[in-house]
Amino acid sequence: MVITGGEPLLQQDRLVLLLKLLKSKRKKESRFIFHHVEIETNGTIIPIKEIIDFVDQWNVSPKTSNSNNKERGINLERFYEKSLSFYTNLKNVIYKFVIDELDDMNEIGQLIQKYDLPKERVILMPQAATKEILLEKSNWIKEYAKRNDFTFSTRLQVLLWDNQRGK
Repeated sequence: MVITGGEPLLQQDRLVLLLKLLKSKRKKESRFIFHHVEIETNGTIIPIKEIIDFVDQWNVSPKTSNSNNKERGINLERFYEKSLSFYTNLKNVIYKFVIDELDDMNEIGQLIQKYDLPKERVILMPQAATKEILLEKSNWIKEYAKRNDFTFSTRLQVLLWDNQRGK
């Protein structure tokens, strides 16, 4: 189960109960079922102690300047000072970066170096709303990822449904 949408860690107190329920033993037929839980976060909020042990994987996706947050008066860097350092101490974290242009790699490289993010846990994925743009960007991002020991990921929803909303 992946918990995402907006920023789930804004509702951490409510997440505690949900995670307890998802991780509780449930008997189905003759076996016990445990849910694998992932949380998708932008990495600006440090999770509270009560939920850390319930999460199997943290998918941290720091926003870079291509997200246009600075133009809207949002400075995420001030949060990353504490939060990304916290996440690097967890063993069950991956870092997903959305790339729009080759220049984005300079900024991502600076974040990786500044916060000592392990390269083997960094995933690069193209920013694209259409299949055509996705495939075009995928070519050079894939090559960049190979040359620099990063993981590449596509955006399956764009490949399957192109620019359709609500799928």
